[in-house]
Amino acid sequence: MRPHPRARFLGALAASVALHLLVLLWSERWTAVAIPQVDTKLPPPIEAVIVAAAEDAPSRVPGRAPRPGAGVRKVPQPAPETMAAVESPALASAIEPDPEAYRVAEPEGQPQRAEPEPIAQEADEPSPPPAQPMPRRAEVRYALVTGEEGVRVGTVYGAWTLEGDRYVARVMAEAEGLMSLFFTGQLIAESRGRLSAEGLRPDFFLLQRGWRGKTDVVQFDWEAMTATMTSASGQRLEALHGASQDGLSFVFQFPFTRPADRAYLFHVLNGRKVEWYAYTVIGEEQLPTALGPFKTLHVDRQRAPGERRVDAWLATDFYHLPVRLRFTDKSGQVAELLLTALSIDP
Repeated sequence: MRPHPRARFLGALAASVALHLLVLLWSERWTAVAIPQVDTKLPPPIEAVIVAAAEDAPSRVPGRAPRPGAGVRKVPQPAPETMAAVESPALASAIEPDPEAYRVAEPEGQPQRAEPEPIAQEADEPSPPPAQPMPRRAEVRYALVTGEEGVRVGTVYGAWTLEGDRYVARVMAEAEGLMSLFFTGQLIAESRGRLSAEGLRPDFFLLQRGWRGKTDVVQFDWEAMTATMTSASGQRLEALHGASQDGLSFVFQFPFTRPADRAYLFHVLNGRKVEWYAYTVIGEEQLPTALGPFKTLHVDRQRAPGERRVDAWLATDFYHLPVRLRFTDKSGQVAELLLTALSIDP
């Protein structure tokens, strides 16, 4: 069955959503890819707060925080196999991340959109980065919605772990509803590397675009200042810059980056192409969500007027993690990622 043009549009837009977080779209079979050895042994279980609206609460109440105690529970430890590393960096054996490692509680019902409120600024520059830019662990969950009605077509899960100076970031997406008729299975993006005072230095990036059965890989050599990109079209060598990130790590780089001329600039390699991403600072805004209001930094990316636009609202009190992502096609059609669950262990 050949996908309807609108379904193809939604699929492309959803894939763009995934790559910006945070990422992705889905597959029935995993492509054979191995991941370099990274020590990801986690500390003993600890109590962490899952900021999530109660199940019997409305899906979005602007300006209202969750009830005390709502959504507080122990975060389950990821299944051991999800953190296990494959020894060889070659494209040899398959990986199959366990979706349960990403799952956190979220409210029932269709997520609702709410417009942010600007926060009065005393200075032109946004708030400075936090003293501790990234937590030891974080898990997020987003609803992927499209159209003016905000129809839910997918779910995106994200997980971050930091052990010493080594980080692992993963994002997984799966289709729901009408979208699942055209895209089945799941899609995974993963970034591994080192965290320094300057931010993330990725060593390895993997993107599995499952419904096409394709895999893109980037391997970074910071001593040689080069990166090897491998995709279905072949393999090539690219030069690195001080601002170089992969297709997932740049999402976590905002707390470490000072905007120049009110714009964050990232040199992004995703396995298929290399681009400069410029995110312009719009301002600080109070954003109502299903989890209560968040103080956010609103940034956007647009190559030229009339082109596709990406808007991101980053939680300034929560490590600049994205609370909302909005993708507007040049025809005006919209897809959004809306935060529905958040768990952080600082």
